[in-house]
Amino acid sequence: MAKKKKKVTRPVTGQKPAPASDDAGESQEERRARQVREWESRKKQKERVSASGSPLLWAAGGVGLLAAVVVGAVLLLSGGGSEGTSATPVVDPRVAGLPVDQTVELIADDEGQSVNPRFEPNVVNGRAGEVIEFQVSNEGTVAHNLTVSGPDKEYGTPDDFTMNSIDAGEKGTLRVKLNTPGTYPFRCDLHPLQQIGTLILS
Repeated sequence: MAKKKKKVTRPVTGQKPAPASDDAGESQEERRARQVREWESRKKQKERVSASGSPLLWAAGGVGLLAAVVVGAVLLLSGGGSEGTSATPVVDPRVAGLPVDQTVELIADDEGQSVNPRFEPNVVNGRAGEVIEFQVSNEGTVAHNLTVSGPDKEYGTPDDFTMNSIDAGEKGTLRVKLNTPGTYPFRCDLHPLQQIGTLILS
């Protein structure tokens, strides 16, 4: 059964996720633990930013200034609008500098606290040898990520394609290039038994 995650708030505008470490030699459990640590670190940073602004609200005195500060804080915490923010993409060296041949919009969703985590769609078709860019929107309430198995079609091995975890309201991208036609599984490493899908290359 998937481990329950704490409910998260929208990210602070312009905040970048912690840099990803080299996945080579990293086990599935280590990668999942690292992603959870990154998510917790970003959450604490948001809480510190929010707390540090609170004394200004009481010291301002003026109603107009107070209203402006409140509106600014709401926009800051909401990412400035309904679109959310985009996590800084981590470009895999295997696809760095290559043009994108196909773009796939993928929604990561859930019904709160790891209830029914899923990808929509969960079946994606493409062509072998082409660069496919997954544009992932987290429309759920907890953190998600995307990992596409590499040529060995197994997870937790160095040939995987994976992205950093993204909080609720965030967007992220992952570029994949697989040269052999076939079926390749993909999943969210934070919900590996439930949030799964299939990439079919012709």
